[in-house]
Amino acid sequence: MERYKDDFNCSYRTVAAYVAMKKKELFSEKNGFLPLEHVPGEAQVDFGDADFYENGKLYNGKYLNLSFPYSNKGYTQLFKGENQECLFEGLKTIFEHIGGVSPKIWFDNASTIVTKVIKGGGSNLTDDFIRFMEHYGFEAVFCNVNAGHEKGYIKRLYIN
Repeated sequence: MERYKDDFNCSYRTVAAYVAMKKKELFSEKNGFLPLEHVPGEAQVDFGDADFYENGKLYNGKYLNLSFPYSNKGYTQLFKGENQECLFEGLKTIFEHIGGVSPKIWFDNASTIVTKVIKGGGSNLTDDFIRFMEHYGFEAVFCNVNAGHEKGYIKRLYIN
C-alpha cells in the first residue's frame, strides 16, 4: 500500500472490507447445477449388495442392474458373487429379455473388465470384455476414477 500512497487515497481497513464483501459475493453458498441430459437408449450398469432367499436359504449376494435413465426403466439380475462371469451372464439375460442391446453403456472401472485406467482418460480392457462388447455391438463408456456420481441415476435408485 505504501507504494501507491500518493495515487490511491484509501485506508487498508476500507480495502479489506471491500475484499471481504467481494469474496462473500463471489463465493457465497449459491446452489448451482449443470443440466444432466440422458440420451434415449443409453444405459448404465452397476453391481450392488442384495440379501435374497433361494430355496428357503438366505444369501448375501449381489445384484446387477442395467438401467435406462431416459425412460426410468431398469432390469436386475441376482447373483451370489460379482465377477466377470456374473456381469456377462446378467447382461446377456437382460439383453435377451428386452430383445435388444443399448448402443452405449456406462460402466465403473471395475477390475473385472478394466485392467488399467490410463492417466488423462481411457482404460485398458480385458480381452474377454472386448470380445463380449464386440459380439453384442455396444460402445462401453467408463466413468472417471472415483466419480460414481457420473452415473448418478443408478446410484440414486439403489442407495436410498
